[in-house]
Amino acid sequence: MLSEAIDDLSIFSSTIPAGREQKRAAQAVVLACILIFLAAARFARLALPAIASFVPAYETVIATNSLITAVLLFGHFRHAGSRDHYILACGFLLTGFLAIAHELSFPGVFAASGLLGQPAQTTPWLYMFWHAALPIFVILYAAMKDGAGMTPPTRWRPRYAVLIALAAAVALTIFAVVLTSLLPEIIPADRDAMLMTVMLSDVVGLGLFALAILWLRRPYFVLDLWIMVVMCASICEVALSAALNTGRFDLGFYIGCGFGLFASSVMIMALPLENGRLYERLKEAAVELGRLATTDPLTGVANRRAFEKALDLEWRRAARRNLPLSLALIDIDFFKNYNDCYGHPAGDQCLKAVATALENNTRRAGEMTARYGGEEFAVLLPHADAAEARRHAERICYAIAALNIPHARSDAGACVTVSVGVATMSSETAEAISAHGVAGPRGVASIKLVEAADKALYAAKAMGRNRVCAFAASPDGVAAEIGALPKAAE
Repeated sequence: MLSEAIDDLSIFSSTIPAGREQKRAAQAVVLACILIFLAAARFARLALPAIASFVPAYETVIATNSLITAVLLFGHFRHAGSRDHYILACGFLLTGFLAIAHELSFPGVFAASGLLGQPAQTTPWLYMFWHAALPIFVILYAAMKDGAGMTPPTRWRPRYAVLIALAAAVALTIFAVVLTSLLPEIIPADRDAMLMTVMLSDVVGLGLFALAILWLRRPYFVLDLWIMVVMCASICEVALSAALNTGRFDLGFYIGCGFGLFASSVMIMALPLENGRLYERLKEAAVELGRLATTDPLTGVANRRAFEKALDLEWRRAARRNLPLSLALIDIDFFKNYNDCYGHPAGDQCLKAVATALENNTRRAGEMTARYGGEEFAVLLPHADAAEARRHAERICYAIAALNIPHARSDAGACVTVSVGVATMSSETAEAISAHGVAGPRGVASIKLVEAADKALYAAKAMGRNRVCAFAASPDGVAAEIGALPKAAE
């Protein structure tokens, strides 16, 4: 059961199947983007005042967000070892570097004509490179994704990706600046914008293709949903800020830039949000694993590990406060014969029924029913003196007999019965143990209680079974009294 719980726990966004709630959230965001786009497209050419500081602030935020997203994805890659995160991180990394290059070339940001080359050609070409970079990597991600967190080759390291992305950004920038003559004029002197329209259509088409291939590659994982949102917002950005508008600083430009800011921020918002959900799942899984580690898988009661821990805790508490502590060991009479007669499935059902009956009789605070081993159970009774422990043991015997589980091969009765051994550590015993130190070895303390109850159980079996035997132990474990109660089931 532990291994099943662990195998069922996916803890990375590229391996978690998208749930209904997450799909609805992503669909709502995409729908909002489409509605805003349609509403703004009609007024995209509406002239608005130029804000000189808008472009440097906008592109600085874009570059920063892209680089932060790359860092977050590389962080996931280091823990998950998934090439999915690595590919997307490279895309955001290159996008961030190209945004910086575009900002440096933009006229009026750092210089009237820009710091790099001829702004009339360099800036638009860097814009095309910038907005084509991420869709290309999304296409690679969609084509290669497997959702299994496939470990990439050893040579895939974040530092190599940073160097390669930086080199690619520098190469594309040099190409746009130094080799401008080799590139067609996107914005020619005669203002024929046909080539610009073609290039923008190519960039938008690349984004649509990336969105389409990602849409077709099912099943969807959480990472897929938010990448779709990023691509949708990016397409709206290019369409509004460069295709449907007339130029810079009109309504389409500003709203398109708003889409760009949103697209660059989606992963920064989504990844921590999903991390929070994953941590919540890990917390729930840890609680479940803790429960499984202390629960008997067949009967549902505490297992021996949990019992020994509780016994040690109650023993120390009883010794410290001079309180009585009792323990009952219960053994199903002739259970091997029951299995031989009715089969092991019936034997399992018998164990479950007995465990349920024991649980129903241990409801006070601190009391615990545990499967001690095989057909043997233990009931821990804090604050119960010898007389109360005997009465409790009798109730157990009557409760088991009342189940009326037929047992044709039992010499103790016609139905399933139990033998019970009871041991009690009195306040005097606890005080004597305390004299040696409460934190002393459990071999001199709580284990002695188990040994005493086991001796009493052995005596109950020797006397004919289907009965309760009590054992009162002194601190050194010497029997002070063994007494058999009348047959409890008769």
